This record gives sequence, C-alpha cells and structure tokens, in this order.
Amino acid sequence: ILAESIDYSRQAELAVRAQFVPQLIGGENVAATPVERCQRDPLQFTGDARANAQGLSLQAAAHGCSGGPAQLDLQLPWQWSGAQPLPAIDDRRDTVVRLDLREAELEPVLDYLPAVRGFSGLASGQLTARSHHGRVEAQGRLALSGGRLYAIPTGQELTDVALSLTANGNWLKLDTLYARAGRGSFEASGGIGFEDGWTPKRMQLGLVLRELPIQREGLELAWLSGSAAILTELSPAKARTAIKLHSLAVRLPSAETRNPQ
Repeated sequence: ILAESIDYSRQAELAVRAQFVPQLIGGENVAATPVERCQRDPLQFTGDARANAQGLSLQAAAHGCSGGPAQLDLQLPWQWSGAQPLPAIDDRRDTVVRLDLREAELEPVLDYLPAVRGFSGLASGQLTARSHHGRVEAQGRLALSGGRLYAIPTGQELTDVALSLTANGNWLKLDTLYARAGRGSFEASGGIGFEDGWTPKRMQLGLVLRELPIQREGLELAWLSGSAAILTELSPAKARTAIKLHSLAVRLPSAETRNPQ
C-alpha cells in the first residue's frame, strides 16, 4: 500500500489517499487474470474520517482493477469522555451504514479470505443498514457475478460463482448462491435473521447438488447429487442445527479410472 497523503489535526480528522496492488506470494498462479488487471489498473482508495466525543463519521471510496467504484459511508455514535480509554457505543442514537457498489472488483478483498486463492468477482447494488436501540433494520440488494476461486484444501477451482442478497428489516435473504466445479454445480438459498443488534439469531439454508465433485489434492474421489435443508438457531451459549436430507446419491469412480495407489 502506497499512501499518497495523510492529514491529521487535533480535531481527529483523517484523510487518506492510497494505491493498492495485490501480489501473489509463492505457489502456482491459478487465477492470474484479476491480479494482472489490478497491476495494470491499481486499486485507488480515498477516505475521510472525523471523530469526536460524540461519534465517528467515515466516508471511504475505491475504484480500479478494471472494475467500477465502491462507496462506504458510516455514522457511528458513541460516548467518549477523558476518563474512558475507549469509546462506548451509544445505542440510543442510530448507527447507519451505507454501501454502494457499481460493478466493483472485489478480488483485493476476497483473495485474502482463508483457504482460498484467486477469489475474484464483480459486485453491484446498494444496501443501507440502521441500528437503533439494539435493533437492525436494513434495506437493499447486493449481487456478485462472474466469480471464481481456487479452494486450497480440496485443490479444485470453482467458476461462475454468483451471489444475490436482499435485506429487508432484520432479515438478510440469500436469494441464490451458485457455483460450478468441473461438470458439477451446487446451488443454495436461505437467509439470516438478526436480533440484539448485529448478532445473528437464526440461519436457514437449502442446498441442491448436481454431480458435485469431491476432490482431494485435485483428485476426484466421488460425485454428489441431492438436496438438503439446514436450520440453525444461535444463542450466546450454544448453536442448535437440524439437517434434513431430501435425497442424496453418491457416484464413485469406476474401477478402470481409480488410482491404483
């Protein structure tokens, strides 16, 4: 990251302009195209943060990597006196987060997720989330398209990754999650419900597998087809999950194609 300018004053105002160029460290470059795009068109960051005893105001924007712009606005109210080492969130006032994505390339963010490499995709949509007295209300829709990634634990590449989310009140609906793996695919839909602020309370998920290959170090061990429903209830002390299999078929390699080892 190359910081072009940083301005700081006693009023706790911070402005940052920076360039970010992702680099692959070691190993085979399994999905070099997004990284090459970022090297030709570095990701540009701009940000403005202002803080005082009443709260934090943040505006951040990014563009580059041959993608469109992304904008994040945050209003975080807190109470901070000289006797406190850290501020305390004031839930009597609204915390507001606004996200605006316009064909933004997410590779510089997604590629740092654990157990994956070369994770790229274009994100679009707008979402506004507001928290008041410990209750979250959100509205908007976000979508990811043209995604691809390499799963390190299994040694397989997922392509045509697509994701669509719709926020309505305290419910975040997963309209669809789709990905291809070789000649197989999987699809999911469901949602997450929030209570007590930003804490997830329940999650539900429906899965459909179509000849999805199960791999280890790139070797196909089996193919799965079927569907299932998953429901999880969360509490501070524990999580309870129920799984219902509607159907499941496992296809193994033929004797002629099996690895003799």
